[in-house]
Amino acid sequence: MELFNYPLMNISDTSFKDINSENWFYNYVGTAKELGFIQGYEDGSFKPNQSITRSEALKILLKASLKNIDTTNPADFNDVNQDQWYAPYVNWAFEKELVSGYEFGPEKGLFGPGNTITRAEISKIADLLNLLETTEITK
Repeated sequence: MELFNYPLMNISDTSFKDINSENWFYNYVGTAKELGFIQGYEDGSFKPNQSITRSEALKILLKASLKNIDTTNPADFNDVNQDQWYAPYVNWAFEKELVSGYEFGPEKGLFGPGNTITRAEISKIADLLNLLETTEITK
């Protein structure tokens, strides 16, 4: 919410069964849900203590950026199934050079949609997304 300067809403109920108004992140989650950036899990949970995957984080960042992610170019990753919900986000981010996949090790050349993402990786994508926005404005 802070990355894109969204004001926090005073949320009365997020409807997630595993968070409540005593949680410090309550209005962040509630605002993100209200704005349509997150929806939680099918069982009605948000899972605030669970690590986030690379595909989940990318979706949230791109939805919050309000980018039109239409592209017909599939990303060059063997582990990104084009039938999966995350494919349009990965495809667009790859096309815009926000993600490049793993550079080393056994996963070299893969995106790893189900792998957890680090704070550093999220920071890099957020920084590149902001840089992209600045570049698009000046064109």
